[in-house]
Amino acid sequence: MWNGASCVDAGSAVADAGPGCVNVDLSTYDDSCTKDSDCIVVPNGMMCPGWCACPNAVINVDGQTRYKQAVAPLQSSLNNTCACPSVPLPVCTQGVCKF
Repeated sequence: MWNGASCVDAGSAVADAGPGCVNVDLSTYDDSCTKDSDCIVVPNGMMCPGWCACPNAVINVDGQTRYKQAVAPLQSSLNNTCACPSVPLPVCTQGVCKF
């Protein structure tokens, strides 16, 4: 999240990120599941104003609220006109959300 001087992720500075950027580290999110509907796709990694936010990772649906809070500062400034590649529906495979 933007702290006024640099982008931060879990308290550490993120190099070369512009003002208002958010680095979403999905390693801190749950990806366990018992059924396919437990899984959702989300963009992962650095996101900055004007950038495309194409889904490229899978987390447990229970993390959706936390994820939305993390990217809330960018919601109005992300590029919604991107031609994101289609991604397969997430599935629960051996207790882990995957593509």
